[in-house]
Amino acid sequence: MLATRPRFSITSYPRYVGASQAFSPLVPHRNLLPLRQHPASSPAPPEHPPRPPLPPTPPAFERSLHASPAAWPKTLAEGSGKLSRDDHPFRYKPVTAKESKEERNMRIADEKDACMRLRLAADHWSLEEGMAGGQDGQWLAAERWRRRDRIPGGLTLVLTHANGLQKEHWIPMMADLLAREPGTAGSEFGTGAALKGTNVAVNDVWMLDDTHHAASVDLNAGRLGPAHSWSDTARDVINFIEHVLPAVQAAEGEAPWQLAWNDKTAGRTAPQVVGIGHSYGASALVQAANSRPELFSSLFLVEPMCVPLMVNFPDKGYPLTAGALKRRSHWPSREDAAAVRTNPLFKTWDEGVFKTWLSHSLAPSDPAQPDGAVELATPTWAEAAVFSDPHSTLRGWDQLPNLEMPTGFLMAGDEVWMAGEKLAGEMVWRSKRARNERIMDATHLLVQEKPVEAAASLWRFLTTLDAERLSLPCIYARKRRRTRAALEADAEASSPSRPGRQAATPSTPSLLASGHVTVTYLDPRIASRAVTPEERVRLTTPPIRDDDPVTFGLLSLPEAEELSSMFMRQLNPLISLLDPTLHTLGYMRATSPALLSAVLMCAAQFFRRDLYPSLRAHARSLTDRATSTGEVSVGTVQALMLMLAWKEPTDGTGGIKLAVAVRMGYQLGLHHPAPLPADEDRAREIADGTRTWFTVAAFDRINSDVFGLPGMVPVSELPDCESWAQETERFHGGDMRHACSTSSASIYLALIRLRRSYRSMPAQVAYALLADIYTQFDAHLHRWFPEDPRQGRFSADEQAILKWFDLNHLLRIKFLMLDVCPPAEQGQIGADWLTLAERFTTQTEKIAAIGYLGYMQDTSVTHLSTFGVVGHKDEFLRQTQPPGDFDAPSLDDEFWNMLFPNPGISV
Repeated sequence: MLATRPRFSITSYPRYVGASQAFSPLVPHRNLLPLRQHPASSPAPPEHPPRPPLPPTPPAFERSLHASPAAWPKTLAEGSGKLSRDDHPFRYKPVTAKESKEERNMRIADEKDACMRLRLAADHWSLEEGMAGGQDGQWLAAERWRRRDRIPGGLTLVLTHANGLQKEHWIPMMADLLAREPGTAGSEFGTGAALKGTNVAVNDVWMLDDTHHAASVDLNAGRLGPAHSWSDTARDVINFIEHVLPAVQAAEGEAPWQLAWNDKTAGRTAPQVVGIGHSYGASALVQAANSRPELFSSLFLVEPMCVPLMVNFPDKGYPLTAGALKRRSHWPSREDAAAVRTNPLFKTWDEGVFKTWLSHSLAPSDPAQPDGAVELATPTWAEAAVFSDPHSTLRGWDQLPNLEMPTGFLMAGDEVWMAGEKLAGEMVWRSKRARNERIMDATHLLVQEKPVEAAASLWRFLTTLDAERLSLPCIYARKRRRTRAALEADAEASSPSRPGRQAATPSTPSLLASGHVTVTYLDPRIASRAVTPEERVRLTTPPIRDDDPVTFGLLSLPEAEELSSMFMRQLNPLISLLDPTLHTLGYMRATSPALLSAVLMCAAQFFRRDLYPSLRAHARSLTDRATSTGEVSVGTVQALMLMLAWKEPTDGTGGIKLAVAVRMGYQLGLHHPAPLPADEDRAREIADGTRTWFTVAAFDRINSDVFGLPGMVPVSELPDCESWAQETERFHGGDMRHACSTSSASIYLALIRLRRSYRSMPAQVAYALLADIYTQFDAHLHRWFPEDPRQGRFSADEQAILKWFDLNHLLRIKFLMLDVCPPAEQGQIGADWLTLAERFTTQTEKIAAIGYLGYMQDTSVTHLSTFGVVGHKDEFLRQTQPPGDFDAPSLDDEFWNMLFPNPGISV
């Protein structure tokens, strides 16, 4: 077989140099809508519609058909409805029996205009609106080719099709690809240079029909909407890989017709997922990989619609939408439909693909008469709805530079659909790790025209990736600039070890005989876990940027996922700096390696001390570079704040980090928040900056208090936090705690100033001022912290944390009042202090009970030190010594007398 396999000459676009031909971003960034499980009331999918038999799979594989849950809710309110294949949602007048050509053209123009008006006015709703919108869940028709004898570490291919076409069009290409044995020699993608020693094993192939296409139209009969967003196709892929595929592959056997959605698999992926897409399907993969890069090891994009032009050309009357609606859709029989072979569209198609079009791109008009009249399985109105998404090609152009994984482009010789060779030649080099090949005698429908050549190109791509995995010389191999060991050495050199540190470090991760790395976490509540060899192999693919900590080799992707999750659960609630919905691991990797490094550093400080030195050194390096080069961003400010919040006690750079963060915040205009738009994704990003400013200001107040330094953020530079928090409650419920903190800012600053000067003023004046500040703090406590936390304005855990700070302020104020109070009131003030001390102790126990005490910042812990020592000795002596000259009250009295040398004061 190998000897007779044809050899093809390899052509590619030369590396693009020079300025970009199109400004980016072309469209505003929009986060993909989060995914949720279909509602329980949503109907199950019907059985797969009957279709003629398909050619057999390669001998090593077996075929099965499935219904997989589509993304829910839809991005658009109009993305779901009551439509089926035979509906005409854009047709407002019935077709006359003897419609003239002119009348037909006018009708098509009216339908096209109706389609575009509806799509341009479509409502991008929020997750909350979508979940309350009453949409039924939709389904994807999926065809699986499963290798009978599984090969460890084998690849999973997930394929998406072009608009108006369908999953079965991949069959000839996949059949040719998988006719090769895993050890079949390959060559370098883009050059054809020979590669030896590769072994490409494919375990699973999943070909998916979009919700508005082919068999999926049957599964979603009565559920389809008149509008479609390409973002939903991207979400369908993410939903499949993240919530469906892991459980299917874990079962290792035949899967049922209806595949299950599993929330517990979120954040995990089947090993070695390669995304393969054509045209619109390839553009959707770009959106999916941009949003969730950790789900993909690589992408293979065939003629991706990611050009910087609206190829539906509004100035020309949206010709793609009109062309879809104008397309012939019905034939008396399949035999009559076969006459289209002479049509220029089909004339160049591969024979096997055309036979598949006849058998599966056409559906019986009457299912009871399978040999009778047929119609397009993908109705023309659905194809038109997909073409009418106005901005997705532009969004693809914007997102290509963010792709972090090896990306292969397979392009045609005729680039009319790519707006010409010049733009196509830039597009294929926009990704960081891009290479390309061209099939010069092909057009945009390359998959349909040249499946054998396309399979050969894909094999070169896969063998090139395998060569990288094996560290063989190839185009995707590259050197890491520095190793983890080097970073750890730098970290230790810059920060001498303190006594006792070694005792807090877990055992070094060990490589078991099975090839699994055992990881032991410091927190005993977190079970040890094993990183499988497959995960380790997958993680050798360098992600977004060279300075990303995973790319840098500082830790594996599963380790990053664990630490990021721990940070959000255990550390972030203490300061509420990051929005967990926005700051996913993928988002931080794509937007700010400095922030991600700081997040991982903070979590590693408590849970993975073996990773902490290198992550700390890397975070320092990135923030230092940003400071020296003027790379001002919200992510850098957030990174600085995290490095300040959980710094080493001996780290003396906290004030410098804070000063830089304040200056960057002013430079970014964070003190003048922009209005929040209706779009949730954009609103979250704007609110992220404002939230960061409130956090910076809070740390400025603490720094001023602890170190006796002037503050840098006056109260006048703080926006109305409570109104802002009320505005963000529609998508993020954690901001009211910032309103609580900010509402006491002026009182806190007054206390800081008074602490520095009260000894120099008359005692009665100081006492009166302290009493006034105490009254204000007490009122603040009663306003924000009701007896029943369920009646509070933010979570009970956050109330426990912030109430602790208020009680600490009250305790300290009473402490100061003891120094200046009239002699007659000393006993009452002392009793008040002891009452507050009891409340403070109780509140500390509450924080310990909910698991946050061990993670508090060093400045917070100092508030406990003196009080804790006295309380501990008091309790110890009460239990071990009888009353006498040195009983616990005597010790307390001695302590206070030592603390207050003024003989006129006693407690």
